[in-house]
Amino acid sequence: MRRKFVFLVFLVFCWIVSALAVSVLAIEIAQVGKTVRPHPNTGEEFLILISDNFWSVPEIQEEIECYQNDVYQHRQIGSRVFMVSPAEVPLCNSDYEFSLEIRNFLKNQYYSNPLGARLVGTLLVGDIPWVMISERPEGPGGGKNNACYENVPADVYFAELSLEGWKIVTCPDDCPGYQMTVLALPDDCYSNLYQCLQPEIWVVRLRPIISFGWWQEFSLSERIEMLVRFFEKDHRYYEGELARENKDFINFNWMKGVFGCDYCNCDDPALFPLEGDDEFICYLDGITGEEFLNWWLAQPWRLIHTDSHGIMTDHDRGVGREELYNTLIATPIFLAEGCSTACLCGGYSDIEGAIFGPQSNVLVAAGCNSGCTGFPTPNLKFDYIAKAFWERTGGEQLLTLQIEGDPFLKAGREMDLPLTPTFISTSWEEYPYRFSSKYWEARPLVIVPNGDWVELKLGFTGFREPVDIYVGVYESATGNFYVWTEKGIILWDWNVASLVPYKKEWVNGFENILFSGNVNDLPNGYYDGYVMVVPAGMDMFSFSFENSVYYLWSWHWQK
Repeated sequence: MRRKFVFLVFLVFCWIVSALAVSVLAIEIAQVGKTVRPHPNTGEEFLILISDNFWSVPEIQEEIECYQNDVYQHRQIGSRVFMVSPAEVPLCNSDYEFSLEIRNFLKNQYYSNPLGARLVGTLLVGDIPWVMISERPEGPGGGKNNACYENVPADVYFAELSLEGWKIVTCPDDCPGYQMTVLALPDDCYSNLYQCLQPEIWVVRLRPIISFGWWQEFSLSERIEMLVRFFEKDHRYYEGELARENKDFINFNWMKGVFGCDYCNCDDPALFPLEGDDEFICYLDGITGEEFLNWWLAQPWRLIHTDSHGIMTDHDRGVGREELYNTLIATPIFLAEGCSTACLCGGYSDIEGAIFGPQSNVLVAAGCNSGCTGFPTPNLKFDYIAKAFWERTGGEQLLTLQIEGDPFLKAGREMDLPLTPTFISTSWEEYPYRFSSKYWEARPLVIVPNGDWVELKLGFTGFREPVDIYVGVYESATGNFYVWTEKGIILWDWNVASLVPYKKEWVNGFENILFSGNVNDLPNGYYDGYVMVVPAGMDMFSFSFENSVYYLWSWHWQK
């Protein structure tokens, strides 16, 4: 009798879910909040889409505006905010109609941007819907030939804006009589996923934990508190008060015994942007859950990376959901490479536990939805996390990649201008000589002359605060000084008022080339070249080599 009652309750529950699914109102996307126009240095913007249940809170609105200002100041990227309503999203059943409207909205913003900016990504805050995408083509029969056999919640649907021909597949769900909508890629894509999935923008989420399971659910007010706490610590990061001095990278590999392997490997240290005396540390199994939680996570790493088959919060490892959520984590970037570490299906994921924990400093985390085909090899040295992963990911990996948190964090160190004047002299023949044990503070400038063509190479992550960059050369025989500007090379008249920076209010790094151009306007001769970096807006009338804050590189070359 008890079994019949339980089954009856289950059927009633499924009927209610089905009824709610078909009676939902059409989605509405309305612009709210502040518009921050992109800086001329980038011409880029990102969109914040936030569900109405969170945007209706004034404190959240204040935190969002503060976040927009931080991103503009430190990344020079503009932003606009849009409220998405209604906020009801099923935990493990895709809402295709809602997601289609969001995708169409993003396409319109990307291809017809009203600000004339380049849309680079979107941050989905709160309860924003998603779609389930089949990992297999739709085929005859059942089993593994069927598109319903294996599917995952995948944000690549919002990121890959040019791909058309998605197929709508109706699949049976666990609830009798209820069906789930799954999207399948065009048939020819499954044999060439890398060619088909080349996203135009990145997509990152910020979804406060809904529940640990049936035994503990979080109220909306508790979830709002999680989101406010996240933005507060994120602002402290941009202010230089959180994780500023963190160093070293650590990788935990728990893959031994998986798929018949009797070993596990450390990740290639080249994946991590080691600087100066940074170390790359690797542990291959042999760690108890208690040791992992109470010792290793509390250390101030710059980045933690875990390799596992399945979630970290696994009883076999002795790590529970509540334990991870309540653990002190001192690291701002957490990469959890393992199946279901970031799964949207349900009210909790490992990376959400790491981000929203009350004692956690984690600000961005990446993981996998359902089956994991591994992470890409991102360029973490120069790019912020979202750009590094989404631009260097292709194909099957995009079906499982999930990033939550602040998209704009960088694993590479950003430069501070020194407190005392610095003079560094080099020439292109000396490359790649390092001038300091902490060479991220004073990276060598590399000069590559080739006839009338000159390249200045300067590789670093970026500056914490905006700077002005001056580039010029002095020809001793004539006494002429030539200055690089964004419009070309000019003969400087030695009037400080006419001295203009080559890059103004610059915060972004240079992965390779600071300047590359033809110098045939310069007469033949022997040149002393200079690159000087000063705080943005510095009055050059008051500049002093003895007292001002600056970087100065010099080089010598002959034309």
